[in-house]
Amino acid sequence: MVTRGKVVRVIIAFLLAPALICVCSSAATSQSSRDLAAIKRFIKNQEAKHSGRAYEDYQSIVTGDLNHDGVNDAAVLYTMEALDSNNYVQYLAVFIRRSGRLVRVTSEAVGGKNYRAADLKRITNGLIFFDTLDYKDKDASCCPSIKGQTKYSLVGRKLKEVERPLKDR
Repeated sequence: MVTRGKVVRVIIAFLLAPALICVCSSAATSQSSRDLAAIKRFIKNQEAKHSGRAYEDYQSIVTGDLNHDGVNDAAVLYTMEALDSNNYVQYLAVFIRRSGRLVRVTSEAVGGKNYRAADLKRITNGLIFFDTLDYKDKDASCCPSIKGQTKYSLVGRKLKEVERPLKDR
């Protein structure tokens, strides 16, 4: 039997649902903004440290649980181009979420000119996955051609490459 009290509760819930969605969406947007700001600050500091330029068009961010605490962390692939040459290096930076904020733990070169091209894909089961292109002996600097994959894990405060593609030179 539907009572007047149940109808009122349903109407109130129906009217409040959009407000709750808006509040949750606003909180998520605020968190995302803080996360992006922390990542941008880190990369800006790296530009000064490496005397280079990191272009936003060549950045990738994926989220997932890296330290098995049930909370999403972030992995960022960014490319640092030297200001005085056409050399570039791809870096992986790892950020762990502590008290609701992203904190950088470590970063490491994972690709670059005459090394390999790395394409950040996802975080699954605490591992960071990449598609890669490695160089054959005769490949030009612009054009690595050996398709592969690799993954990294966070061990303490260091990144460890778990799997390297086989090179068929």
